[in-house]
Amino acid sequence: ALYATYLGGANGDGCTGIAVDANGSAYVLGYTSSINFPTQNAIQPFFGGGAVDSFVARISDPDTNPPVILAASNYGDSNVVTLDFSETLDVASATNATHYTIDHDVTVSSVTMGVNSKTVRVLTSGLTNGVIYALTVNDVLDRAPVPNPIAPDTHVAFTALGLYRGFLHQEVYAGIDSYN
Repeated sequence: ALYATYLGGANGDGCTGIAVDANGSAYVLGYTSSINFPTQNAIQPFFGGGAVDSFVARISDPDTNPPVILAASNYGDSNVVTLDFSETLDVASATNATHYTIDHDVTVSSVTMGVNSKTVRVLTSGLTNGVIYALTVNDVLDRAPVPNPIAPDTHVAFTALGLYRGFLHQEVYAGIDSYN
């Protein structure tokens, strides 16, 4: 990522370090002797006196894109559906079981974060191999500075797959002739 901005006041200011987080926000560490150094929601919103004050500033690009579901699968586990999202998720909203429903009278008992901050595991009452399910998601937020909600009543369809000798197994029979 490329970042460009002016950060400083009228007097001597300097940067001593920069770091970038997983969301793309840049954190700038430094010092200032400017009485007009820009602040927003600062613990100390004005110059404290002495030779210099230190600062940590976060610079981010506003994220206005809502999360979308990229994939859904049970990966052979009849009690778990894994959902992959396009963005990092707010843990509290993403793990709220009331935000997920599945058709065919499947009950969602709990939701946990998956292997990363864009994946959730939906624990269910059980899925039947070969059945196509529709999963509906509401009220899940991303981790943008101003969180974006998933589109209302977002639906995703998936076919439940079973395990056979440790491998995903789905039987498909087509074009079979009868020999009487």
